Amino acid sequence: GAMIRDIDIAKSVNLFLENEEENKVKDVYSILLDDINESIKMLGFTDNNYKKFRYIKLKRKNVKQSIMTKTYNVTLKGMVQQIINSASKKVLIDQKNEKIKLDNDFYIVLPYENSKNEIRLDYKDIFKIAQIIESIIFKKYPALNKVYNYFTEMVKFMNKLNLPVIWSLPNGLVITQHYYKSNQTKINLSYAGKTKVLVLREFIKKLDKASQVNAIIPNIIHSLDANHLIEVILTAKSLSKLNYILTIHDCFGTHPNDMPILINILKIEFVKLYANDEFLSKFHNNIKKYIIDNQATIRRKDGIDWVLMKGWRKERAMPVKPELGLLDLNKILNAKYMFI
Repeated sequence: GAMIRDIDIAKSVNLFLENEEENKVKDVYSILLDDINESIKMLGFTDNNYKKFRYIKLKRKNVKQSIMTKTYNVTLKGMVQQIINSASKKVLIDQKNEKIKLDNDFYIVLPYENSKNEIRLDYKDIFKIAQIIESIIFKKYPALNKVYNYFTEMVKFMNKLNLPVIWSLPNGLVITQHYYKSNQTKINLSYAGKTKVLVLREFIKKLDKASQVNAIIPNIIHSLDANHLIEVILTAKSLSKLNYILTIHDCFGTHPNDMPILINILKIEFVKLYANDEFLSKFHNNIKKYIIDNQATIRRKDGIDWVLMKGWRKERAMPVKPELGLLDLNKILNAKYMFI
C-alpha cells in the first residue's frame, strides 16, 4: 500500500486511519472473505458444473495464506495447495494404498453451510476456488493489480532483451536478479537397504525466464523489508534507551517497557523508506539506464518509452509505470495497529 500510496489498501492493512478516534482493527482476510464466499455461491447458482458451490462457506483459515502470498506472486497451483492444506480433512480416493501420482487422486471435505453434511471438492473444484480468490483480490484492490502487472511485464520485457533485472534500495544497495537455467543429473545412492536420490545441478549461462518473472515481486518486497529492518536496527542502536531488539524478517520484539519506543522507530523508518525515495520511479529509471548501457536507444513519445535494441527491426514499448495514489505517508505515523 505504501509503495503505490493506495488509500484503500492502506486502510485494509491498518496503515491508515480515516480519523484518529477509530479504534477498530482492520483484517484484510475477513474483508475479502465475504466477497470470496459471495462469488463462490453465485457461481454455484449460475454454472451447473459447480452446483455444490452454492453450499460452500469458506472460513478465514481457508483463504488467509492465499491472500497473504498472492502479493508475493504465488501461482494458482500454489494457491490450490494452500487451500488443500487449510482443509481439516483430506481423503485419498485411491483405496488400494498405491502411490498417489495424479493431482485428482484426492478430495478435501468442507462442511455444508449451516449443516452437518459434507461437501467433497476435487482438484478441479479447488482450482476454480483459487481463481475466484485471485480475481476478488485484484477486483477489490485494482491498484495492486496494476503494480503487480507492471513488475511482471517489465521482467518479461527484459527477458526479450535477454537482460537481468536490477534495482536499487533507498540505502544504496544495488540488486541484480539473474536466475540461470541448470542441467540436472540424478544419482541413486543405496546403503543399508535404503535408497537416497542425489540431485547434481549444473548451472548454465542462460537466463531462466520463468524464474525471473515468478521471483520479481517477492524479491522486491523482501529487499525493501530488509532495508527497513537495517534502518530500524541502526536507529535503535543509536538510542541509549533501547538496548535490546529481536527481529525475524518483518517481525520485531523488545522488552515490554520499550515497545512504545520500538513501535515509533518502526513507523518512522517505514515512512522514510517510501517517502524519501519514490521506489517505482527509481526502479523504472534504473531499468532505462541499464538498457541504454547495453547498446539500446530509448525514445519517449506520448508518455511511453520506446526501446530499439541492436539487431531489432522495430521499436518495442516498455511497460508504463503505474501512477501513485493519494495516500499521505505521514498519516502512517498515527496508525494505531500497524504493528500488533
